[in-house]
Amino acid sequence: MVTSAAGGGLCVMYSNSPTKGKYFQDVGKFQDESSFLYQFQLGQYLNTWTVYDIVPQFSTSPYKYGDAIQISYTTLGYLGNFTLPTNSDVCSDTTKSKMLVDYSAKCSRKLDASSCNAGSPFDLQYYLKGISFIDDPSKDEKQFIVPQITILCFNAVTGLAGTCSGLAGSAPVLSNGVCSRTVKSLSYTFQYTIVDSKLTISSVIVTAVLQSLTVTASSRYFAQEFSIAFKNSDSALVYKKSGNPGYRIGSPVLTGQLTTQDELNAISYIDDPTFGLTLPTDTITSNSIGCSLTGADYANRIPVTFGENTQTGCTMWLTLNQLNTQCDQLRSRIFNLQTLTAANVQYVGMFGNATVNNPFDWILVQSSPMEEITGSISLPQDTFGKCTNLLTSFDIQFLYTFYGSETNPQRAIVGARFSYTSGSFQWECKTRSNCVDPSTYSSPGSEAASNIGTVPQPFPIRSSVSFVRVSTTGSKLFTPPPPKVFGEIPDDIWYPFKIPS
Repeated sequence: MVTSAAGGGLCVMYSNSPTKGKYFQDVGKFQDESSFLYQFQLGQYLNTWTVYDIVPQFSTSPYKYGDAIQISYTTLGYLGNFTLPTNSDVCSDTTKSKMLVDYSAKCSRKLDASSCNAGSPFDLQYYLKGISFIDDPSKDEKQFIVPQITILCFNAVTGLAGTCSGLAGSAPVLSNGVCSRTVKSLSYTFQYTIVDSKLTISSVIVTAVLQSLTVTASSRYFAQEFSIAFKNSDSALVYKKSGNPGYRIGSPVLTGQLTTQDELNAISYIDDPTFGLTLPTDTITSNSIGCSLTGADYANRIPVTFGENTQTGCTMWLTLNQLNTQCDQLRSRIFNLQTLTAANVQYVGMFGNATVNNPFDWILVQSSPMEEITGSISLPQDTFGKCTNLLTSFDIQFLYTFYGSETNPQRAIVGARFSYTSGSFQWECKTRSNCVDPSTYSSPGSEAASNIGTVPQPFPIRSSVSFVRVSTTGSKLFTPPPPKVFGEIPDDIWYPFKIPS
């Protein structure tokens, strides 16, 4: 930098000296604990915790909606949360059961010779032994509720569960390649009371279904089903709402039938969603994945829930002989499978809190199935290996709209319909062995041998649910009338005097 001095002299100054500038002051060293902690605690977002316990925490407040259900492990006296398997392909016993929240799950477990024994997930005692349920976490002297158990056995021939014979509650046992007394399903029903606004579990009822499974040299997966439901001990029927008043997305569509008594109409409400509107889906059997083989398999179905468009279905595995000789039976079987629960539904709730005593809260379902697809009449078969007039597609259709204020719209069903689509199954010559018996290659003219088409082919059927909104011309501004300063005056207020007109 160049400048001139007062006397006219020339001065030269250096402003870029490396020693010029501001320097950090020495803070010293912190080698005693008190000064170190004082300085360290002035920092923000510290990674040091004052407490770090690996100790499970359990609520000591009364149960409320959505709280985890607490259990006690009898031997150790420890508390825990009651869990059920996740609803997935492979079972994982990690889903916490929540108070007043119904839940169901279906998953598969691997079964081999090593898992057909006591203490495995196929053993009933695996789910029940050594635990009891806490009635009320807030009580100083808690009641430990031991579940009441009903054991049924599954009959693979009839597809029904009935009374067991022998040691049904004992551990699974492997004999001659068959693992008996394995858990097929478990259903928990929690009965509760509400006293002084406190929710208390009064009893737990468990229904177990056992079955026998074939064990092979290689591991195989078998399906298990679990469910939990809640019932108020003070009421014979807990009326479950799906909204108040409008439907909640994902809640079950309310269903019922019209009943008349003494010239009064009411709706017979179907309170169990298992028997409400449901659709078939593929199930895991010992040999394949396909449609349920039992006639009334209510458990292996998908519920119809409001606002959720769904497409599902299952696969029928059929041989050529079944298509040729059992077409009438097949027609009836498919119709009953598709409409297992829909056949009992005449009405659906208009709102999520539709009242059973008021039929005007309910919407009549339009349903007109063709007699040909029901299997109630015998039909001729025109083509070899082809079965016609089958209910290959069953569709449940809803119309809905919004009511009320735009700031708080309420969803309501304004129309419902069952749609029936007829189709055919035709045997396909995918390979030569599907349509030609290899043993007849050297014998011309014998191509139609009886053992052609003995390997089943897949024939899928489908079902769907559709929700379509009925839109209007828009919303309308509502302005309430001004309140009256004076109320209505009775005509005879001056009685017995008369006022001339």
